[in-house]
Amino acid sequence: MLVIYLAASYIVIWLVKQWFSQRSYIGQSGAYPNSMGACQSTHYFELYVLGHPLTQLLIEIPDGICINGEIAITYSLFDSIPQRMDVTSAITFDYATICFPQPIPPGAIMLVSLQKVRSAEGSSQTWLYPVYGRNDAMPFTFLGIARIRCW
Repeated sequence: MLVIYLAASYIVIWLVKQWFSQRSYIGQSGAYPNSMGACQSTHYFELYVLGHPLTQLLIEIPDGICINGEIAITYSLFDSIPQRMDVTSAITFDYATICFPQPIPPGAIMLVSLQKVRSAEGSSQTWLYPVYGRNDAMPFTFLGIARIRCW
């Protein structure tokens, strides 16, 4: 009985590792300047691309946030020098959509910078940006939440 339990546990752990190792995920995030007194700041997050290439990103913009600037994307592939990528982006009150000129391959590390961000509130706040990704073969899937803390 113990052998069956150990074998089943090993299989479950292996499946979970396989599932997580094939999914893109959000790395560190932040803002600069990160003080609430700043007129405009840049909110940024890292995105590690794994499993499938990405052709688009969809970012939900939290209530109380207004993005007046552009969205800048830099990426590096396999420890290469980070390069800025020209992207097509559309920003509305609720969403920011980013289309890449060519798919971002697995193994890339992207830095997504939302520039000239203004917040409606003057107090300490943590902003949560849900991020979704897609490629030509699949619809938008949830990648994670970028958490930006300002004080």
